[in-house]
Amino acid sequence: MDSLTQDITDVCESVGVRFYDTETTSEGYDSIFRIYITALDDKGINIDQCAHVSRLLSPMFDVTPPMSGEYRLEVSSPGIERKLKHKGHFEGSIGEKVRILMSDRSEFRGTLISVLDDSIVVEDTDEEVELPLAEIKKASTYFEW
Repeated sequence: MDSLTQDITDVCESVGVRFYDTETTSEGYDSIFRIYITALDDKGINIDQCAHVSRLLSPMFDVTPPMSGEYRLEVSSPGIERKLKHKGHFEGSIGEKVRILMSDRSEFRGTLISVLDDSIVVEDTDEEVELPLAEIKKASTYFEW
């Protein structure tokens, strides 16, 4: 874990939330450094928690900016349909519906059943499929309305 990630994690844990991920993006002429946080329980994240984490991180980023140039800091929940990038993301999503794109361009949709050492198990149309983590190109949870 790099020092920026560790610093963000420490701030989040100090106020009772969990650091989920970061994202750098641009909207129009604005550069955005976005931090995603989740709750330690099933209650979810509210706007006050996001604002509190933002206020705590801003002075730290004034000294050591997370990216070069001007940027806007945003702190948010990753949402109900969120990207899954790390093994911990998959572990936190067991029992949820997932959409997986493999490096060979095959796609799987189904319920995430388990996370093993180097793979995940997805129930895809009444069949369990084991997918190697190293071959997952893109993954996210999804919600069926």
